[in-house]
Amino acid sequence: MKNKFFEIAFMHSLKGIPMVAPNPPVGAVLVKDGKAICASHHKAYGKAHAEVNVIQEFKKKFPGISLSDLDMYVTLEPCCTQGKTEPCTDLILNSGINNIYIAHKDANNVNSRGAKVLMQNGLNVKFLEKNTDIFKKINLSLQPFIKWHLHKLPYVTLKAGITLDGKLATADKKSKWITQEDARLNSSKIRNLHDAVLIGKTTFIEDNPSLKFKNINSQQKQIVLCDDLNFSDDLKLLKSKRLVFFVGNKASGKRVLKLSNLGHEVYVSKSELFSAEALFKALYDLKIQSIFVEGGARVHGFFYDSFLQNSLFVDRLLIYYAPFLMGNNESVSIAQGTGVSDLSTVKKLKEYTLKAFSRDFCLDGYFNLYPDK
Repeated sequence: MKNKFFEIAFMHSLKGIPMVAPNPPVGAVLVKDGKAICASHHKAYGKAHAEVNVIQEFKKKFPGISLSDLDMYVTLEPCCTQGKTEPCTDLILNSGINNIYIAHKDANNVNSRGAKVLMQNGLNVKFLEKNTDIFKKINLSLQPFIKWHLHKLPYVTLKAGITLDGKLATADKKSKWITQEDARLNSSKIRNLHDAVLIGKTTFIEDNPSLKFKNINSQQKQIVLCDDLNFSDDLKLLKSKRLVFFVGNKASGKRVLKLSNLGHEVYVSKSELFSAEALFKALYDLKIQSIFVEGGARVHGFFYDSFLQNSLFVDRLLIYYAPFLMGNNESVSIAQGTGVSDLSTVKKLKEYTLKAFSRDFCLDGYFNLYPDK
């Protein structure tokens, strides 16, 4: 077993994000005589899995050639049950492959017997060691999937672009642009890996963002969390076919009907505002496995205060810093809300990295790291 082949499988797995959601991203490689000869990935939800794709690719490239002397490397334990596709274990067993190397166990209890099925049928099955760098990379890529099955909650990334003194915008709510283009492009790249992006009403109106996704054929959503629906009909996001509103119960019924008739999804709370619990349940019901929270300050505060009560409500922190101060008591800080009054209650990142751009830098950290089984 060689880790370099897991690296290849991992890079291919990332090509499936976010098209495969709520399935996990998976990559697979076929190896002969110490060389990778075919690699593929799971490409879209409901379509063939990585193991199927890589075997089919091999048969196209090498028609009539036996797979019996090939090794398979795969980033996630093969499924063993009938779903939208046939069990991958059946295909592997029928292919003639004798050796399979698996990076990560399946968090879905229904499919977590795949390795056992293969071993019971005579295959040599080995798992990647968990203390390797490539295992850590694969585990991070599977965090939304693992959390989804362990806790039935979406994975939450909280993102902001701020000054060194923690300001999102000037006193008159101007924020374009605090960070430079290369930092913003990096943020957009990470947003594209999520099932949904979420903003508040102030950001929706004042910034008038488009929140475009790179993957035009994906099912990714643009979510606005607000107390009412009092805003102009000329805002950019209202042209989107992916728009979802979570709104308080004081919203005008006529506005709810109008937005619904325009093709937007509108969910009305039983109270003045959605609670975190109600929002997360709705997101889970919508099969939204990961959300990218872009603010502004009120929304950041809502998520952070909820996180202080339940540590599962924010998982990843992504903060882009511009190297200057803003000052001014009236400028907008990164988060409103209650926050902490006692430093002993502060929740610390379990790990983080710093990345430099041409001028700005980014802190990318994790409050939660969900384990392999």
